[in-house]
Amino acid sequence: MNYVGSKDFLEEIGESIISNVDIDVISRLYQPLIGFKASMLYLTLVNYINYQEGEILNHENMFKIMQIDPGDFLNARKALEACGLMKTYFKVDEDAK
Repeated sequence: MNYVGSKDFLEEIGESIISNVDIDVISRLYQPLIGFKASMLYLTLVNYINYQEGEILNHENMFKIMQIDPGDFLNARKALEACGLMKTYFKVDEDAK
């Protein structure tokens, strides 16, 4: 999917515990490969998993928090997916159509 709607919802599911060593690896190893926007998206999502568990986000809130536009968000998400740090699944709500 090559479109991110600002009103679309975002649900995060963590697969493992992220340690300080993992954050160092993101900063030192991955950031030169995926860029700072993708790195910050990853760290922002980890923060939400750790501290706002169960909170429903929409992309518009994420854009405001990160001060990022939808195109940059989409590119950052694709970079995270390309290196295996994130998987995205899409669910279309039939009632919303």
